Formats: sequence, C-alpha cells, structure tokens
Amino acid sequence: MEAGSVRALGHNRPVWSGKALLLPLLLVAFLLLPLAPARALAHAPAHVTYLALAAQSTQPPQAIVDEQSAVPHFPDTVDFRLRAHGFETARAELNYRLVGEPVTAGLQAEVAAITDSPDLALTLDLATHYIPPGSEVEYYWTLTASDGRTTDTPTKTFKLLDERHAWKSLSDAQKRVSVHWYRGNAAFGEKLVGTAAGALNRLQNDIQAGLQRPAEIWMYATQDDLLDALPKNIPEWVGGKAFPELALVLAAVGDDEMANTEIKRVIPHELSHLVLYQATRNPYNSPPAWFDEGLAVYNQQAHDPAEDEALQYAAKNGSLIPLKSLSGSFGADEEAAALSYAESRSAVDFLLSDPRYGPSKFAATVEAFRQGVTYDEALKAGLGATVEEIDTQWRISLPYKQGAGRAAPAPPSDTKSAPFRLSPTSPLVLIPATACALLFLAGGALTLVLLVRRRQV
Repeated sequence: MEAGSVRALGHNRPVWSGKALLLPLLLVAFLLLPLAPARALAHAPAHVTYLALAAQSTQPPQAIVDEQSAVPHFPDTVDFRLRAHGFETARAELNYRLVGEPVTAGLQAEVAAITDSPDLALTLDLATHYIPPGSEVEYYWTLTASDGRTTDTPTKTFKLLDERHAWKSLSDAQKRVSVHWYRGNAAFGEKLVGTAAGALNRLQNDIQAGLQRPAEIWMYATQDDLLDALPKNIPEWVGGKAFPELALVLAAVGDDEMANTEIKRVIPHELSHLVLYQATRNPYNSPPAWFDEGLAVYNQQAHDPAEDEALQYAAKNGSLIPLKSLSGSFGADEEAAALSYAESRSAVDFLLSDPRYGPSKFAATVEAFRQGVTYDEALKAGLGATVEEIDTQWRISLPYKQGAGRAAPAPPSDTKSAPFRLSPTSPLVLIPATACALLFLAGGALTLVLLVRRRQV
C-alpha cells in the first residue's frame, strides 16, 4: 500500500486520499472567501472602520464655477456660457433637458487647449434643436480631463420665453392652468381661463382624471404668429399644438368676432391631450390616435361643421376608415384629417353614451392604458371589447344610411407599435433556455468525471 493511502476495512469502495481531499477544501475556501472581509470589518476597531469609510468618500476634484448662464433669443438661438477654474479641462459638453422629458441632449463645446480655467461659449440653434416657448430648461456642463476624469457643474434652470410679445397672465382658482395672451383686454383673459377650467372639469367627470402637473397655455393673436413659434414642419392649417410631456399648449385665437367660438374649440381640445397623457403616461405605450384625438374633439364646446359633413359623406359612400387604421398620426392632408377627427370624435361619443360602456368603463380603459399594455389589452380590460367589435357597433349606431363602397385608405401615419412581449413557449425563449440547461448538465458531468479520476483506489 502506498504511503499516505488509507483503505477502510470491510469495504470495497476507496476513500479520499490526502491529495484528493485538497480539491473540495479549496472549493469550500473559495466560497467562504467573500465573507472574510465583512467579518474582519465587523470585528475591527472603530477607528479602522472610520478611516476606511473616509477613504471611500473621497470625492474627485470639482470645478469652481465663476459664471454659468443661458441667454435665450427665441426663435433663433440660446447662448450658453461657462467660466470656471480648478479643474484641468481637455473636453467639455453642454447637457440640457426640457423639464418633463426623460431625455438629456448633449453638445460638444470647443476647448482650444487643455486648461484649468475653462472659458466656454456655445450657441444652440433653435431651428435644428427646437424648444417650444414656455418650456423650462435644465442644463449643466460636463468637463473631462486628459486622463478621463470628469466633473459636472451644478444644474441650473431657465424658462424659454417668446419675448417678441408683451404677455399678460392669469390662472384659475385651483392653480391648475395658467393662460398667457398679448392682444385683448382683461375680459378676453377671463374668457380663456374660464373655458380652460370648464374643460378640465368635464374631463374629470368623463374620464375621472385631471392634471397632475399644472398646464400653461400661450395664446397667439394670429395664425402667422403661432406658426412662427412652432416647428417649421407643422401644417399651415394647425390652430393649436399641445406638448403633453411639457404640460404646454401653444394656440392662436384673435380678439375678434370669432374669438368666442375658437376659444371653445381650441382650448378644450389641447387640454384634453395634456390630461390624457398625464393619466396614461408609461414607458411602453400610449392610447391610439383615434382614442386620444376623439376625446379631444369630444371635449370641445364648439365643432367644425366640415368634420360632420366629412363623416356623413364617408358613411353614405361606404368610405369610412376603420378605427384600427386610425392608431397613428392623422397626417398633413386637411381633408383626410377632417374625416379622421370626425370619426374619432363620433366613436368616443358612442363609447361614452352607449349603455354597454359609458364613462366608468371609459375611465377604466384610461387606467388600463397607464399599465403600458397593448391597444387590444387595454380596450378589453376597460371596455370588454376589441377595436373591431367597437368599430362594428359604432358604425351600426350612426344615424346615416351607409353605402357598401370600399373603405377610405388610412392617412399616412407613424403608428406606434404595441410593446414587444415574448411568450414562454416562443422559440426565442425555448432555444436559449434549452441550450443553457444542456451546458449546465455538461458542466456537471465533466466536474463529476474529474472528481472520480482523482480518487485513490
């Protein structure tokens, strides 16, 4: 018998040798290794722990800011300036974000030479980096040293205003909405804020939702003034534009004989977009356009007769657009958009007034959309029906004799896709899972073989 080897009496199976015992002991020691520092720290003197924590909390050098400013010149540019010292700067980046949006944009600033006293200037072109007037903007600078170390300046905020006009302001009693205008007397402003408050009250009743973030409405006096404040790709027939993520509305209503009608049409419509956005906000999905725009038009106190005419004509000629095809943008064509708005309003009116549905189920659908589910899942959860079933029921409810022609083509859209979900039985799940299982079993078998070969017979 070899030295160092032991055979148990009365047994035919071998026992572990001294060398063979080494492998499992090393494995146990490896598994216990992460616990050693924690136990050592727990039993260490108090001053040792204090010194360790103090070392961990050491902060990298910070730049000392002498000047950090932003000077807007809407609608053209915003001039940013930074003067600082105390940090070696090789590169610099301006970071800015519109309050309410999740995305921070970054722009590189020119640093002529490495310096510990950076004096930086950067001009943001609003023609290519559009920011709506009335937006709150947060910004800070990131400075990078030649060795890769970075430091951020404090975050500052400014409000981008269209200072070409002398604005007047008024808020409702609950401070839910503020209106701004530059042409018209105090009575005109009272009409604006009163209409806004009434629209919010109706939405609270219809969908049981209100503004979580106060809204601002900036009312331009002419269509040309409004278009000059909006992005350049906006259709010329647009009379208002909501920026739901910013709780902001830009619109055009003049103080003339049409003012009363336009105020009742524009303000409730755009505020509806803000309320529905805040009530359904989630990272994955949002309600389809026919649901969103339909509620907005339904909430108006005045309507465009052309929309009713478009709906009646399409119904009689069998050219109604399926609701499912109205999930994305209504496009820039004015006639196609008029029919899309008319259908959407009519469908929402049907859902809120039909005894099979009504405001409570409509509100439940709004809440379902907040969960980030697909269109069909939200409609089934709240209304108990698919979009095809709703489409059929709505068409039957129309007071027009309907033709048997072909459905009108859907307007060009940027339809948002439903969130992508993998089924547990999908090949994209089964194949990687099976491969991982096989690799695990193969690894276990290989480990067993190696252990057996190390046994001493």
